[in-house]
Amino acid sequence: MCSSDQATSTDDLRRQAEQLVEREPATGEAPAAALQHELMVHQIELAMQGDELRRTLVDLEASRDRYADLYEFAPVGFVTLNDAGLITGANLACAALLGRERGRLLERRLGQFVAGADQAAYYGWLRPLLDDGAAQRCELRLVRPDGAARWVRLDALALPTGEPDLRFQVALSDITERREAVDALRQANDDLELRVRERTAELARANERLRALALELVLAEERARRQLGADLHDGLCQALALLRLRLVLAADEPAARPPDPATMELLNQAHEMARSLTLQLGTPLLYDLGLLPAAEGLAQEFERHHGLRVTLQDDGKPKPLDESARVILFRGLRELLLKVVKHAGVAAAEVRLERGGELVHLTVEDQGAGCDPAGSGGFGLYSLRERVVPLGGRLEIRSARGAGTTVTLTVPLSPPEARELGETYADPHSVG
Repeated sequence: MCSSDQATSTDDLRRQAEQLVEREPATGEAPAAALQHELMVHQIELAMQGDELRRTLVDLEASRDRYADLYEFAPVGFVTLNDAGLITGANLACAALLGRERGRLLERRLGQFVAGADQAAYYGWLRPLLDDGAAQRCELRLVRPDGAARWVRLDALALPTGEPDLRFQVALSDITERREAVDALRQANDDLELRVRERTAELARANERLRALALELVLAEERARRQLGADLHDGLCQALALLRLRLVLAADEPAARPPDPATMELLNQAHEMARSLTLQLGTPLLYDLGLLPAAEGLAQEFERHHGLRVTLQDDGKPKPLDESARVILFRGLRELLLKVVKHAGVAAAEVRLERGGELVHLTVEDQGAGCDPAGSGGFGLYSLRERVVPLGGRLEIRSARGAGTTVTLTVPLSPPEARELGETYADPHSVG
């Protein structure tokens, strides 16, 4: 209660006392009566002050009891620390949290109950609190006598009492369940991430196996096509060539009728079709002379059959490639030229063979309709990309609507051991 309130209360008591005295009849002479009046007023005033103090004391004791109950039976632990960081008071919840009798906590350091791994965190929390009284908060583990640890949050506040034994009030909130839930969630997340990584790695390995199988399938198909082409060349083509030769020779004999022109034309067409089919199946130039001569033959074939004029440029650098790379690049060139014929809407295309370091680049460029690179190519280019990846290569597309398309296939040169093996039988003019 402030001084003005006290003065007001005293004045009220004085007036009340005077009113009580005035009700009593005055006795004696005037000076004595005045003194008697003053003494009676003072006596009654003191009695009323005593009653007021007793009521105030009762209220204070009731407030103290309510505070004590709130402090003692609060669900949060409370400890009071002095300037030295020693415990000078603790409630029942704090004793239960630490698993010790309350009396055994007094005059001990709170740090004695902190887990060893959290000691640095505790003293990092305590030092600024003792130095400047700033409100601090931290989370750490307190160890019980049975060795069990409980996670708590420490919230400290300086007490404005000025008494060294009542310097800081610290609230200890048990957050064990929350921390365990967080740790369990983190562990579950780590386990999930590990499973995702393992699954991703497994899928990547499966994808690599599928790519390797796809490449092997392409090579097996190429070997079958080559064998079929060789059979056609050695069988049907040779038979047709021999038949045409016999007809021509028979026409030179005396009294022989000249061969029917229509028959000869059909025979020539059949021979040309068989020869073209042989080239499409086996591509002997690719195996006998290399990639560049095979690409030149393919360019002539597209101009003859599709009307597409193909300009082929080579930088003249040696390009030692193994069979897989030669086959994939040649098949890729055929597919890319077919796409130019079907979709570009032009009559010309440019093909470039270049070497950059240990890589070989095959580029097909046209000035046609173009496309959206993000969604272009369909399954054909996707399949082609999947075939070059196992070789360590890549496929790049640069295109825009109405601005033409440029597709580049890149594969590494043959490994040194394969290169040395290939050089033992390669044609000196071969680049494939």
